[in-house]
Amino acid sequence: RLKAKDGGSRVRKYKVSGHKLVKKYQVMEAGVKLLRATNSAQKLSKKESKRSRKESKDSAQGKDKAAEETDVEDMLGKLPKEKQEELAGAQVDVMWRISVLDIEDTLRHVCWRVC
Repeated sequence: RLKAKDGGSRVRKYKVSGHKLVKKYQVMEAGVKLLRATNSAQKLSKKESKRSRKESKDSAQGKDKAAEETDVEDMLGKLPKEKQEELAGAQVDVMWRISVLDIEDTLRHVCWRVC
């Protein structure tokens, strides 16, 4: 345990800074995980849409281009259940970590105001 003339406030300051840095890193890490899951889902969706377009091209040629374009809801609907769960879990993880960071910062700010 370090003792200083200022009552150890310098040590506490670095401890708080380190904790905040760790929390920010965890948010970034969860965001990268979400990005990877999203990219994986998009690649899987593109493969699936190419395969379905090829099948539909064989059955009925000359369909409208607008009908071929898929939006996000269609992409998510075509994904396997495990991929949908992976994306949902990654999104919740990012939101949770951001909420923790925000709540801790707010509490720290209020405590410094009160004390």
